[in-house]
Amino acid sequence: MENEYHILGKLFGNPVDEPAGNTLPEPSLEIEAAGIRFLLKPAQFAQAISISLAKSTDKTLTAIAQGITEAQIQAACEALSAKFKNNVILAKGIETYGNANVFNGGSDYEVVSEEWFTCTAENGSITSTKKEDRFPAVLTQNVP
Repeated sequence: MENEYHILGKLFGNPVDEPAGNTLPEPSLEIEAAGIRFLLKPAQFAQAISISLAKSTDKTLTAIAQGITEAQIQAACEALSAKFKNNVILAKGIETYGNANVFNGGSDYEVVSEEWFTCTAENGSITSTKKEDRFPAVLTQNVP
């Protein structure tokens, strides 16, 4: 079995970088929050900005994300929300891959369990935190 780690999120509304008053530049912006470097870029098909780890590739993402704690996710969520004066959702996920039985009696190597920590903040204040055993539905929605 092996684990794959993810850090991702969304920033909703029309983010404004305070105190400069500039809207988010196209096509993306690198920013640091709570000691973590994030990449913000417009999300396809949504009225939101997607948030991911900056300067990470598929090979380095797991190593970087594994060392980020839930407390850091909360602090970063709060900081991004305060900076851009908007709603932010930030999540850390762990997917465990292993052999799973399939209907025809064979097996397949796939996700056998998931753990997600999700934090939501509005205008610089944490509004909720949640742990769940599946991908957070709130990250698939177009509104906070």
